[in-house]
Amino acid sequence: MKKQLLVFIVEDNPTEGMIIQMALNGQENMKLRYFKSGTEMLFTLDNEMPDILISDLMMPDIYGLDLIKEVKRRNPAIRSVIMSGKEDWDVISQAQGEGVFNYVIKNENSIPYLRQILKDLAVLVRQN
Repeated sequence: MKKQLLVFIVEDNPTEGMIIQMALNGQENMKLRYFKSGTEMLFTLDNEMPDILISDLMMPDIYGLDLIKEVKRRNPAIRSVIMSGKEDWDVISQAQGEGVFNYVIKNENSIPYLRQILKDLAVLVRQN
């Protein structure tokens, strides 16, 4: 049996967070945990570490790339995805430099794309 992967989703907009959770719910051998803020998620890291982190870029309490840097400082093996409503090539380049697996622009195509990214990440995580 495949290891169940833990996926943390950090999204400050409750409606978008619910849509992401509903869309990704039911992925095989994955447990989803949703957080309304990066700060809330950081407090959880002392007790639970995700295999995959999906984070919004612009949040009131912490910048998504800073959140990913902190998580990777604690565990460099964690795979990460940034979601944003803006297509900003400078930020995309910075995210790639930080080892972010993918930058997803929130639009009508982002949910199917995010599902595929999660499947791809699951394969990578299980290979390590």
